[in-house]
Amino acid sequence: MPERPYAYYGRSHATMAENTTNSAEIVTWGGVEAVLAAMRSHGDSAAVQEQGCKALYNLSFNDFNQAAIGSGGGIEAVVAAMRSHGGSAAVQEQGCSALSNLSFNDFNQAAIGSGGGI
Repeated sequence: MPERPYAYYGRSHATMAENTTNSAEIVTWGGVEAVLAAMRSHGDSAAVQEQGCKALYNLSFNDFNQAAIGSGGGIEAVVAAMRSHGGSAAVQEQGCSALSNLSFNDFNQAAIGSGGGI
């Protein structure tokens, strides 16, 4: 089987996460950690960062997932992606969307503010 680029897997996670039942399963089975690992390993790829931010956005529509993403380093990863790819409108859009959803959690609000996400 041919090897697929990490951006492909980011799109897969992003698409699956749009379903709320799937998003709970994805978080429970380590999906946040997988997305964050890809984002850390491929920080120079705007495509991976865009899809990683999109996946985190799609996963962050409920309190449990928002807390898991925030405590798992998701806010820092989104802010880092936005800083590293300031010239990519797609990364900026997906990053802003992710931070917006994550900000509905009180803990995350403080982390976003102190982490440079405002």
